[in-house]
Amino acid sequence: TLFYVTFFILIVIMSYNNRDKRSFSLKLSISNCLDGSGSFNKIMQPAHVWSWAQNSLVSFLYPDFNSSGMQVDGGDKLLSDMVSYRIGPTRFRQHRARDETCSLHSVMKQLAVRCSPPWSAAGRDWEDYGTNWTTDFRKTDQTQEVEKIPEACRTQGAGKKPEADHKQGSSNAAHTDDMHDSAWIYRTWSDIGGLPITGNLGLYPPGGYVVDFDGSNWVDNRTRIVLVELTLYSPNVNMFAKITAVFEFPQAEVVMGYLHIHPFRLFIYLGNFPILHMIFDYLVYAVTVWFVLRQADKLCHERLQFFKKFWNIIELINLLCSVSAVILHVGRYIISEDVSKEAFKTTGQFYNFQTLAIWDELFGFLVAFRMSVLGATMMRSARDLLSFMLVFIVMLFAFLCFSYVTFGTFMKSYRTTVDAFESLLLLSLGKLEYQLMNDVSRVLTPAFIFLYTLFIVFILLNMLVSILMDSFAQVREDINNQPSDYELIEYIVSATTFYMWRYGPFRAVWAAVRKAGL
Repeated sequence: TLFYVTFFILIVIMSYNNRDKRSFSLKLSISNCLDGSGSFNKIMQPAHVWSWAQNSLVSFLYPDFNSSGMQVDGGDKLLSDMVSYRIGPTRFRQHRARDETCSLHSVMKQLAVRCSPPWSAAGRDWEDYGTNWTTDFRKTDQTQEVEKIPEACRTQGAGKKPEADHKQGSSNAAHTDDMHDSAWIYRTWSDIGGLPITGNLGLYPPGGYVVDFDGSNWVDNRTRIVLVELTLYSPNVNMFAKITAVFEFPQAEVVMGYLHIHPFRLFIYLGNFPILHMIFDYLVYAVTVWFVLRQADKLCHERLQFFKKFWNIIELINLLCSVSAVILHVGRYIISEDVSKEAFKTTGQFYNFQTLAIWDELFGFLVAFRMSVLGATMMRSARDLLSFMLVFIVMLFAFLCFSYVTFGTFMKSYRTTVDAFESLLLLSLGKLEYQLMNDVSRVLTPAFIFLYTLFIVFILLNMLVSILMDSFAQVREDINNQPSDYELIEYIVSATTFYMWRYGPFRAVWAAVRKAGL
């Protein structure tokens, strides 16, 4: 018991050290700067994207004055919150659909109608173009890095042009034309790095057409997603933040926008007692290795019989999660060291922190993953839950279809089946947009809410609680009779005694002690 309490304390310390309580405040501060007036949710057209970039984004990246009223130098990289600094330039990236991916009926083709092709990863465009997406492509150096340019300058009406974040002398002027050409050239994953982006309309791979400024006609009717990517660092809390503004184009003149802000720590062993935190991490590694050896020995002896015991499977799953967390922790540290070296060597270039942010997020999920008596409760109620889930899914799917068909055309919260499903879950918690729903239909809305509350909330959810509470009560009665597979201390003592007794000199010393009567 003492061993497990100690191990639990080590896990708590490790989790606390890897998640800063100030991360939410940093995220909220960034969100207020980029979407303080709710302008992000009002983006509905491509013109609104550039309006947001010229006003909210540029004001955040290049403030004119600080809190004391002093003019801010653009080369200081200080952001409008006056505590954070931008790392590298801000990058605009898009994916496009090919013209031939849009299929029309033969009758409609005779009318020469204009069609906006839907997005699909297989139908994305990766051709190289000339200025304004013309096919007159002037050959440029394909190996040139697009980010070897000054940062995105302010566009018209947004103030003065900031100074460049790097100094490359006269070479900047030589690269100006190539920079403009690169906005119309497809860049692969090997050129810009990163991971796929999940949107409401599909999965968007790394790569695409990259630009560091508002190019003329850069967004047109074949654009399917525009990503605005930037990274900042807040030295006050020793945290970075990967910011991604996503704008999806389901149709030519319609935009769906949302903002992703992921704060993370790059330098984990920096702050109070770094050596102590490192020692705690190494102790967790050592205990995890011990658990692996113990489970391997147990698996070798019991073989297939090992998987017939429920608690063995639970312990194995927990162990696999622990090993994965250790691997992610070590991998994150290695990646962070590489990133810290590469990111600050590429002065004036955009460096993609997305991979490190994903590693940090996955590590947080695994560290927070723990199991307890819930496993036994779910096993005891499995048969009843299976029958209940069948009825619940049928009922929920019926309400989902009705809400999507009725409100999907008029309300943003029901525009897709996923959004409708989320709205129904919120409705179960008592959160609903009654006025907007009532504007759609004054007859169907009250009936829909009444029936959903009656069947889903009052009947089915209370039935679920009753099933779980009944099973939990039975598990609590049997908890003292369950075999324990976690007596590690007894195992260590018995194994140590066995190996010491087999050791010849120890037996001789023990015999002498007994003979002397000590």
